[in-house]
Parts: sequence; C-alpha cells; structure tokens
Amino acid sequence: MPNIDINVIDFDPNDQMSMIARTTYPDHILASSVWSMVDGIKNRLGLTGSSTAVPTLMGRLRIIGHGEPGLQAIGNSHDTQNTRQFIGLDRHGHLYNRHVLSELRGYFAPNARAELHGCNVGLHGERLRLALERLWGVRVFSSAAAQYSDTPGFDYLQS
Repeated sequence: MPNIDINVIDFDPNDQMSMIARTTYPDHILASSVWSMVDGIKNRLGLTGSSTAVPTLMGRLRIIGHGEPGLQAIGNSHDTQNTRQFIGLDRHGHLYNRHVLSELRGYFAPNARAELHGCNVGLHGERLRLALERLWGVRVFSSAAAQYSDTPGFDYLQS
C-alpha cells in the first residue's frame, strides 16, 4: 500500500499563519476541529465511502495551527475554548478527543511520524507526545519554539 504525507491546517480565513501555511502546503486539508481533521484525513486516505482516493497510509502527518505549551489547537485555534479544537491533555492527564484521534491508529506507514506545528507545543509537552505515540503507534515531534509556517525547518523536540 503506498504512503503519502498529509498536511492539516488550522482553518481561520482571517489568520495570517493559516494563509501562509495554505500557500506553503498547497495540497492540504483545512480543519475547523479535531473531528473535521480526522474526517478529512480518512477521506484523503480513501477510507470513506465518498472518497475516490486509492486506499493508502500516512508517511507523515503534519498538523499546523496555533499552540501553547502542551497543547496543539486546530480550527480558529488562536482564541478558542472549544475542546473539540484541542489536541492536548486535560487537567487529569486525559487526552482531549481521544476517541476521535484513535480512529487514525493503523493508518500510519511503518516508520511514519506525526508533527505538531504550533508555537511552543513541545515546551512541557512530553506527556502529550507520549500519549499520542501510544495512541497512534508512531513517533511524534513537536515544536519547542515559536512556529512560523513560512520558516523552513521547523524546530522539533524528538520523542
């Protein structure tokens, strides 16, 4: 089965980061929540009845949106409080949207990776990276500094 790279971009039509990312990664999925992100990925992988894509696996999943230490957001994520827009851990250490994110398990190629491109997500984000690695069965990388979608070579913390 072939594998592809998938780029998911935080959908906010008025956000400069989102606009630049859409130009940098023209073959992208716009997502307004974690739920629409997973639906878009499944469609791109040919896993839905409405998809015309040949079934495939992810080699790299790149998620681009706003972030803060230990939290990647997606979907108007600069100022949201809607937990359907969070990839992070709640105050009890439970992964937000775990049941939806778990739908991606098994659709990563061997040696695949996931990347969280949100400002400072990797600062104090080891627990988040480990939770996603356990959930998806792949290595997860996250940023430890400010991220700008037009800056080549994002800064990662290796898992």
